[in-house]
Amino acid sequence: MKENYILCKQRRALKGKIVSIIFLLFALTLFLDASKSLTIKFGFLFVSLIIIATSVYYKITPEFDNKMIYMVFGIPILKIKLDVVYPDYISIAPGKFKSDNEYSSVAALGTEEKYDMFALRFFKDNKNDKVYMSSSYEDVLEKAQWLSNVLNTEIYDATKN
Repeated sequence: MKENYILCKQRRALKGKIVSIIFLLFALTLFLDASKSLTIKFGFLFVSLIIIATSVYYKITPEFDNKMIYMVFGIPILKIKLDVVYPDYISIAPGKFKSDNEYSSVAALGTEEKYDMFALRFFKDNKNDKVYMSSSYEDVLEKAQWLSNVLNTEIYDATKN
């Protein structure tokens, strides 16, 4: 967490991690095949490491000039404007969240994934945007308090009810 912005790492689906590891294992097995060129072997290895090392972060600033940042090995490679609502209030809520993979490339591994997490959301009128999720309540609370201070908004903590 920095003084003038906060980074909220976005959760990566388990099935995406599994596909990345399978791709890496495939790349490593190419090294056992003497008939393949070194260019192909290292190319597959390089691509698989890039896939595994890619992370997505939301960068929230006090000026609300927010970005979605794609990082590889912690190095930003792409920044895109992040469109989230300016909150009337910030919510922390526990829950069982699920992600659907029905139409993705990992649908063969199952179409639904459920997990217990705490979510930090921005609420404005009837709209909300999920900004951060973690299994650690303290981590979510720390980010919510920082955001509440810099955005001058209230925190509604649903874990207290």
